[in-house]
Amino acid sequence: MSDILGMSYGEAALYVSAAGVLATTAGVFYARKQAKKDPNPRTPPPGGEPGPRGTSNSNTTPGSIGFIDRPNLLGQILNPPPQQAGVAGPRIAAICSLHGMGGIGKTELAREAARQLAPNVIAEVNLRGWDDSGQPMGEEEALRELCPQIDPATDPTTFSLPQLRAHWRKITSKGNLAVILDNLRDESLIEPLRPTAGITLITGRERIHRAGIQLVEVDVMEPDEAQALALATYDGLSEQDAANLARAVGYLPLAIALAAAYLARTGEAVSELARRVGQAAGGDARTLQGLFERVADLSTADLSDEQHARWLALSLPPGDFGLWTVQALWQDDDPQPELGELVHRHLILPAEDGRWCLHDLLRQYGRSVLAAEPAREQALWRQLGPAAVRRLGEIEERFRKGHDDMVAALAELDAELPLLRAVQEWAAERIETDAEAAAVASRLPNYSITQYRIIGDEALAWRQMSLRAAEHRGEKAEIATSAGNLGLAHRDREEWEAALAMFRKALVNAKELSDRAKMAGAYGNLGSIYRAKGKLDVSHAMHLKSLEIAKEIGNRIYIATQYGDLGLVLESLLKWEEAAEMQRKSAEIHEHMGNKPNLAIALLNLGRVLLVREDWSSAAECFGKGLKIAEELRLPNVQWYRQSLAIAEAHLARKENADGGPG
Repeated sequence: MSDILGMSYGEAALYVSAAGVLATTAGVFYARKQAKKDPNPRTPPPGGEPGPRGTSNSNTTPGSIGFIDRPNLLGQILNPPPQQAGVAGPRIAAICSLHGMGGIGKTELAREAARQLAPNVIAEVNLRGWDDSGQPMGEEEALRELCPQIDPATDPTTFSLPQLRAHWRKITSKGNLAVILDNLRDESLIEPLRPTAGITLITGRERIHRAGIQLVEVDVMEPDEAQALALATYDGLSEQDAANLARAVGYLPLAIALAAAYLARTGEAVSELARRVGQAAGGDARTLQGLFERVADLSTADLSDEQHARWLALSLPPGDFGLWTVQALWQDDDPQPELGELVHRHLILPAEDGRWCLHDLLRQYGRSVLAAEPAREQALWRQLGPAAVRRLGEIEERFRKGHDDMVAALAELDAELPLLRAVQEWAAERIETDAEAAAVASRLPNYSITQYRIIGDEALAWRQMSLRAAEHRGEKAEIATSAGNLGLAHRDREEWEAALAMFRKALVNAKELSDRAKMAGAYGNLGSIYRAKGKLDVSHAMHLKSLEIAKEIGNRIYIATQYGDLGLVLESLLKWEEAAEMQRKSAEIHEHMGNKPNLAIALLNLGRVLLVREDWSSAAECFGKGLKIAEELRLPNVQWYRQSLAIAEAHLARKENADGGPG
């Protein structure tokens, strides 16, 4: 891997501006979907048409259960009682688990109900309320995912949150649609995410008792439904054996699929499986959770020791995972054949974009097994941690190519964020006791791209841990980088003195290392703080020093950054013409290099100067170009520039009218 970390704190100024950093994970799903160019993956819904036994197995992915007809539950949704049907406003049905657990078929039920209620338009979002990623979805991220599913022409990156809300109300007003809010935990999301018309289907593990919401409680399957699922999974069963199998595993859908797949592989008699499950669970332990765990034991028992260890390792990631994760955990460059085998056993599921995941229940089961062997679990983290650093380095390298690679790199980062957060949490807890963990904790937060998604309090915590780890390791280069990045976190919070202390610390270490690039970054960052404190002469001198070093070492990105920062100082000194010239120079370099975030910043800053000089046409042009890029990348804090663009355009319109032009 190239030496990215050594320059990251100085280069943080490349991608962070006076306007702030990029929005948080609000665009996770949308960015990934943009890479696939798939505007509506939920139409038609998965599962196809019902098959001969009430199943819909023809279109299911290997490893998925598919939909098994559950007429009583479907009937409740499709034909609500009169008091529910007569509720004013669009109807809402909440599908909850009677036992408060996953694996009971809520999502598939909601999808089938949606297909029958609104065959033309179906939108679905997984709000992550009950998964173990610790990152439930908020309103803005959910709307960015939902809007393109309803209206494929929508580009949600062009909308602020208030605009998204208005657009959502507009495009969902026609009524022939269903919206599935899957995995809901936060009831406050219901109102902003329900469509203006149509029906809302909610799935969750807790009952929702609110006026106007129909409650549909999902228990385990009815015997005939469970029998159909067993037959759909293993058509070699007789109807009686399928019924006995379903009864033995408590009619829990996921347990049925796992057990049937196990019998198909082993040829074991249903009676023997029922005996083993019942004997192991026994008495008071014969709860749904206990039954599921016994079925999971059986489903993994015929794996070889190596296969079993590999499958358990996959329970470590908090959400879906890519090939690099499997390669790191298995220490295997070609794991796909074995992944395919695990999919056919129903032990893992294929996810979108060439990724995989474990069902929540299986992940919890796997982690409970791993927890009994802490040394083994820690060994897996030590394999995964350095691999996560390498993966983030690859994403950063793509980001640094500029142009459209920046958008694609952010989409890749979004996909990996849950796992990167988990890795950083593991590493931060072991800085003083584990050298491998300390190295990960020091390096992971220092990639520049992380500041586009790790912001606010989280950014501060990450960078504090990074500095602590770097100091523990005694690595001066890492200390300089970590101190500089921590200073940026304090600067973004307007904690000027704390930021100054960190930038000075970075400069001292950079000088001891004779690292000219780090020195240039430190001087530039110090200049930004002195400008914020009103010490413009000192700020100007700091930026000139940084620019001088940047030119000496031929770093064009640093040169462009310092031109922009000098422009801000000159603007504060009311030297408008010189300020405009600095921003033009900055924009030219950033445009040539394809550095979209800083090009947008330079254009917006130039537009602000031109607006003061009453050059309405040039100001409007700069604002328009800058805002287009800012909206593509979801840069925050640009509302002032939208207002400024409106001012410039209004002056242009008045001038045209005065000159006898159109309008």
